[in-house]
This record gives sequence, C-alpha cells and structure tokens, in this order.
Amino acid sequence: MKRKTVSVWVGGAAGDGIASVGESLAKIFARNGLHVYAYNSYQSVIRGGHTWWQMRAGSEKVYTQPENCDLLIALNQDSIDRHALGIEKGGGILYNSDKLQVRPEHLANGAQNMGLPMLKLAKLPIMQNTVATGAFMFLTDLPLESLEKALTERFGKKKPEVVQLNLEAARAGYDYAKAHWKSLEIGLQLNKTQRLVMTGNQAIAVGALAANCKFYSAYPMTPASGIMHFLAPNGPKNGMVMKQCEDEIASMAMAVGAGQMGVRAM
Repeated sequence: MKRKTVSVWVGGAAGDGIASVGESLAKIFARNGLHVYAYNSYQSVIRGGHTWWQMRAGSEKVYTQPENCDLLIALNQDSIDRHALGIEKGGGILYNSDKLQVRPEHLANGAQNMGLPMLKLAKLPIMQNTVATGAFMFLTDLPLESLEKALTERFGKKKPEVVQLNLEAARAGYDYAKAHWKSLEIGLQLNKTQRLVMTGNQAIAVGALAANCKFYSAYPMTPASGIMHFLAPNGPKNGMVMKQCEDEIASMAMAVGAGQMGVRAM
C-alpha cells in the first residue's frame, strides 16, 4: 500500500547548499498541491559544522517528522555516516560517488546505494546539490518542470548562463536516475492547488504586523535574523518603524522606550 507521504533528509556542511535544496523542494511540493513541514538543524554560522534539513510532504496535512526518511541527499561523507541507517527499507542515498563512499554497513537497514558520478553529470562541483535534486524528482514521481521553474526563479537575477547550467544539472540528475533506478512509487497525490510556504521566522513577522506592532528593534543573530530580513522591506510598508541596533541591550532599551510611550513594540 502506498503511503502518500515522502520524507527527505538533506545533509552537508555549511556552504554546501543545504538551504538551497530544501527551499527548492518545499516550493515544488507546495506548488504541486502537497502539504509541507520542514525543520532545519544547523550549527552557529560562525563555527560551521553539520547542517541537516528534514522535510516531509503529503497529500494531507503533516504535523511532524517521522523517525526515518525515504531518501537522504548527502553532500558530504559525514552526512552518510550519521544518517544512512535512518533510511527506510527500499529508500536510498543520493550522493557524489566520485568523492564519497557508501559502505556495506551504511546499507544494513535495506537502503539503496544511489551514487551519482558528479564529474560526469555536473559541469561545476558546486552544482552537486542540483544534480541530486533532479534525481530526487524522478524517484518520487515529481514533474521535472517544477524544479526547472524553481531554479529559474532562484537564479533568475544572475547571468543567463548560471540559470542554464543549473537547468542542465537538474536534467542530468533526472535522466541518470531514470536510466539506473526505478521510481520509489510513494504515491503522492498531486494537484494544482497553490500552497503558501513560509518559515517560522516569517510567520512571527507576519503575526507582528497582523497584531498592529508599530516598532521593531533588533540586533542580527542566528537564528532570529530572518525576522529582521522580512520586516526590513515589509515593515515600513505597513506602518512599522524597524531599527537595526548596535547590540542586544540597545535593541531592548529601544523596545522598552517605545512601549513606555504607548507604541506596540517588539
């Protein structure tokens, strides 16, 4: 019986493009009428370290992450070593077989070895994540056109050749998967409903605007900086004064001062 949900993990180091893959997949799921729930686990961007994006999508609302995943997109060896045993039986590990290794112990729970020869498929090493995403599209029966649209939107402000290289990398991954593996036949029920995708930080910012908050002061710091990124362009359009302060103490003092004057502040 088909489960009608899919769970994907994307793992790598800071700078490997984890967020790029995750955001593209979230948009693709949502634009094909699926409900999406994702969680991004990362170290301080000052230190670097292991980054891990978990995402689950389904025809009905999803509220949490499962214990295991259907597919692991591993962009470094550490991700394979950490997460290979969390793959569902019959699922697979998508990875750069030119640089990384999947050993027998990684497949002990019945995962498939889905190595991608990146030197052959990607014209630039940085595009390994795009190749792997293309392969993911075939394995989960998602239309490649959805990925192509997401890539065009993401890189549209860059040179046309950047967009074209990414489109070619996605197609190469899709075609390679089609030639070497079978679809996982998960059974996702796609439709034309357009669903909204937003991060938790964006939801907090939208909630503040909806609650008529008129003053926001903050100092940029992981993970709350996303609230500032949203409110900087959108706050003033909705009557909010947004101030980036020199430190946390100053931002707190400003918010308290605004509140003392009767302004709804945050």
